Amino acid sequence: MLHISKRKCADLLKKGILPCISSGKKTRQYQIQLSDVETLMKTQDHKKPTDPPKDYREQLEDLWYDVPDVLIPGDVEKLTCYSQSYISSWMVSGKLRTVTVRGSPITSREWLNDFMCRKHENSNK
Repeated sequence: MLHISKRKCADLLKKGILPCISSGKKTRQYQIQLSDVETLMKTQDHKKPTDPPKDYREQLEDLWYDVPDVLIPGDVEKLTCYSQSYISSWMVSGKLRTVTVRGSPITSREWLNDFMCRKHENSNK
């Protein structure tokens, strides 16, 4: 109905933008009133998403200016809204540059920014 991805919808639900009742289950977790969806459609523009602007790197730097320089996978998850499994696969495959400290992988804000910009460039090809 909104023509958005599941991840975008989950983000709207978690942030409280779209009111819902959570059952706590893993599947079919949220119950949403049709009137709330209609209200959201009227108040927000839900057109087909456009490509991010060419100054994507600068926007990420502005957005993440107060983020610590050193990030653990949980921090990356919060910043990118990708799941731990995706983040782990990026780290293990070397797509997202990491170092291991005391047995745990860490990355830097700059490395994450570089990775997200490469990911953005590849998705536009």
